[in-house]
Amino acid sequence: MTVTDNIRAYLKGETSSLQVAVEVNGKARPFFNERELAHMEDVRKIKIAAERAGFGGIILFVAGALFTNQADILQKFRTGARGRLRARFMKNALFGMALALPVIAAAALYFVFNFDSAFVTFHRIFFRNDLWLLNPETDLLINIMPQGFFEDAAGTAARDFAFGYCFFAAGQAFLWLWDAKLRALRRNG
Repeated sequence: MTVTDNIRAYLKGETSSLQVAVEVNGKARPFFNERELAHMEDVRKIKIAAERAGFGGIILFVAGALFTNQADILQKFRTGARGRLRARFMKNALFGMALALPVIAAAALYFVFNFDSAFVTFHRIFFRNDLWLLNPETDLLINIMPQGFFEDAAGTAARDFAFGYCFFAAGQAFLWLWDAKLRALRRNG
């Protein structure tokens, strides 16, 4: 397994150890130093936290949609009138996504037009130490992951986020419009 394959497997949780042995001048030695290992442990924790936050958001949204739907059904049984809690929930969720869009766009533009500064800002926000400040003279990790690697990784993350955001927003808009159409049909027919 190559060093980069092992990094990928480590970040995916497929292996518990990042360290690999390499041969330098005929002698086996560990590839990563302690600083690099500690930084990559932090990276792994942040990646796991981001994945959990994403899944948690999806679960909370689905739970909210199911709850409001059930609340509307219960209200219909109690009062004979269909509740509007579900419609308000869907409309507010879509409105919240629309409000977040300028902030997301600003962050994306910051990364596109000033990557170096955005990279530093990202690390200062998400890392509580300076382990991410690697030295090309002593740290091999920074030499196998030059700036182009990080630019590509940021682009991939932005693309995946944008796809998910648009898919979720389109689905939300469809459900809101469908619910509005059903309400209009009930009123008129």
